[in-house]
Amino acid sequence: MSAEAALSPEQKRDLIAKVLKAKPGASNRQIAAQVKADHKTVAAVRKAQEATGEVPQLEKTTGKD
Repeated sequence: MSAEAALSPEQKRDLIAKVLKAKPGASNRQIAAQVKADHKTVAAVRKAQEATGEVPQLEKTTGKD
């Protein structure tokens, strides 16, 4: 069993948040593929982090979007 399968939804969101902080320019779909999550979940985490200033608000991202 992989580590991703054992993550709770809260743990997965925390992982997404860490990846977003490390690579804020990566697309939602790129991050979703990396952490095995839905791109809509990544978008929701990104929006929350942008609102609090944890990640910069970018006009463009690079990747699969």
